[in-house]
Amino acid sequence: MIDGLIGDQRFFMSFARIFRGKTRDNEAIMRIKLVPHSPEEVRGTVPEMNLAAFYEAFAVKEGDKM
Repeated sequence: MIDGLIGDQRFFMSFARIFRGKTRDNEAIMRIKLVPHSPEEVRGTVPEMNLAAFYEAFAVKEGDKM
């Protein structure tokens, strides 16, 4: 345990940090039209929703918010 987080929790926190950022509205619209990748806020949270390990690492229960 480091900083109060177990290994799996640190992994998922690091994964989400990779995709954090700020984008102005005009830039976001341009990127959605031209760039084939999902916006950062989607790439940093949605994949975890499909992994049982994420729910186990953070003890997420049905009905909990992301």
